[in-house]
Amino acid sequence: MITTSEQDHLHSNLGTGFSEISKLLKPQDSSQLLSVVTRLSRYTLAMDDYVAARLDAPPLNRLANQRDATQHALMSSCPWTSDFKSEAKSPLHVAIWSAATVYSLLVVFPIPVADPFARLGQEIRLQLSDPMVYNRWHEADKLLLWITSMGAIATIDHSERFWYLSVLDRLTHRLRIADWPGLKQELQNFLWYPKTSDVDGEKLWKDLRSSNPFIT
Repeated sequence: MITTSEQDHLHSNLGTGFSEISKLLKPQDSSQLLSVVTRLSRYTLAMDDYVAARLDAPPLNRLANQRDATQHALMSSCPWTSDFKSEAKSPLHVAIWSAATVYSLLVVFPIPVADPFARLGQEIRLQLSDPMVYNRWHEADKLLLWITSMGAIATIDHSERFWYLSVLDRLTHRLRIADWPGLKQELQNFLWYPKTSDVDGEKLWKDLRSSNPFIT
């Protein structure tokens, strides 16, 4: 549950976009994912308070414990088996979890190696290409905008990056997003931390603009 102080936070809209998950997934699956993204959102708010040295910021030891618990909850909900096959989870479930993991490895538990990001980028593309997801894009276009953005940021393969840009081109057109601030506003309703992610986001928009001369 979000506390009163969190509701008054500068980034209090963080995670609110995930509410539509309950309409798209089985109750047990949506409940599990909502619990994980809520933890990620709350940790981000606490970290932002600490970085900004606000009066109600948690002490460093408590923040570290919250970080560990948040990452453990995310990893414990992994929908893959050891050979990276989904354990009877829907493609959308796997895509959301994978995108949340990209966010976590950028913000919560940053890692300097590229391999996990490349694998997550490939996995997100695979799940988004599944007909079970592709045929329902109109039901959750903003959620899919966030998932696609995280996948694009994670990927390092040029051809795969181009695939993500082509999807983002269609989504931004559909949602009438005309510039980076407009895209950022939508991403911040899911999981997005400006202090660590804006550089990646601005580069993503620049690449998207370069791939489509009609985007300003």
